[in-house]
Amino acid sequence: MAGCALLVREGKRGYFFIQSRVSRSQVRIMLDNSFIDRYKNRATIDLTFAVDRAGRHAHPSYLDGDLHVAGRASEIGLPIVAEVENARFQKDAVEAVHRAAERGSPVRLRGAWRLWSEHFGAAEETQGENLSRFERTNPPAARSSPFPGSARNRRRSSSGA
Repeated sequence: MAGCALLVREGKRGYFFIQSRVSRSQVRIMLDNSFIDRYKNRATIDLTFAVDRAGRHAHPSYLDGDLHVAGRASEIGLPIVAEVENARFQKDAVEAVHRAAERGSPVRLRGAWRLWSEHFGAAEETQGENLSRFERTNPPAARSSPFPGSARNRRRSSSGA
């Protein structure tokens, strides 16, 4: 089984490498200046996270062992994917996330985070736009991944995925 996982992981890595070379990816993420100023020198974030969808099971440990969770937070204003790292050792956290997803209740989220463009192609995300509940654990376009706005006040940040 671990051999198959290695093959799949390497196949995905090759696919992303080729896609990044041949794709004319033009992803644009519009951020509020106040957001940039507040978080530009911070590696951690503390926010209230509306859990929309949690994966049924964590990824197998030979992939990364994490459980992915999609949701939203007004502090970020973009789609969020949180990860419960090494989820098989974090049973209480996994149960809490699944309960929150079932009930639609918010949870406190603290930890390291990053902002990046997840998908190839052309997409635009504008921070602060109204976000609907996510039905997948991998929302489209921009992803801010924390763990464990006014349209006049924006800076542009472009990224090739």
